[in-house]
Amino acid sequence: MNLWVFSMTWMFVRFAMWWSSFTRSERVALLAAFWVLLGVIGEEIAELKFFEPEERSRIKSAVKRFAIAILLLGLAGDVVSIVTGQAEMAALTKEAGDAKNSAESAHAAAGSAEVDAEKANLALRMAQSKLDAVSQQAEVLAYILSARRVQDVDGLKADLEKGFKETRIAFDSYVGDTESFWLCSQLVDVAKGVVMESKDECATRPMERVPITDLYVSAPSIDEAMRLSRILKKPRRVPGIFIGLKVAPEVIVTVGLKASMPLFPETKQASKAATSNTKAKP
Repeated sequence: MNLWVFSMTWMFVRFAMWWSSFTRSERVALLAAFWVLLGVIGEEIAELKFFEPEERSRIKSAVKRFAIAILLLGLAGDVVSIVTGQAEMAALTKEAGDAKNSAESAHAAAGSAEVDAEKANLALRMAQSKLDAVSQQAEVLAYILSARRVQDVDGLKADLEKGFKETRIAFDSYVGDTESFWLCSQLVDVAKGVVMESKDECATRPMERVPITDLYVSAPSIDEAMRLSRILKKPRRVPGIFIGLKVAPEVIVTVGLKASMPLFPETKQASKAATSNTKAKP
């Protein structure tokens, strides 16, 4: 008994799984086909001669009526399955159309996002170019301010005012030497208002066969030239180690070529940029 119950349950479960795999229209079509099959079987049974002649006519008529009813029910089920199938097909077609529209919308959104990303990348590249330009200018400025620049400006002014307030001092440098021109111009600006006269002759001295390097001081006496050179060569003032002294009627400070021992090492990029960003005078 238990085996029979288990077998029936297993068959029912298998049938339910098989039945659930069909759509609604397919289920209606299967039922309709089953009823049509029953109607046809009923028609065949009505033609059998298992009954007595006096009962055959009555039973045959009843079976035929029953078979026709079942057959009509099956045909009606076919019609319902066709209508249901068309409705399901229309729904699937609509879902497919909606999916296509969604895909097209997603594609358009992706294209718009790609355009926005390209614009953002272009703006980023432009910003990076501006940043590179600013960085290059900053490197040039840092190079100019660190290579040969007086850092102890206040101390230099105080020393010049103490020892050379009543003196006329001329500052000059070679033509075309940008680095020396910047240092020479700074010395002129520092001496203005401190000494009696600060003459700006920077970038006017013609290049000599053996040019002066570092610093060259001319004065009416060696003692005066040495005092001025010591003021200029104090720490954090004019960089370099070589100083030339000369006796001459007027005080002249010549800023020579690049210092032999600069405060900071020169970079090729900064040096190249510095030569392209000079004042108009050199």
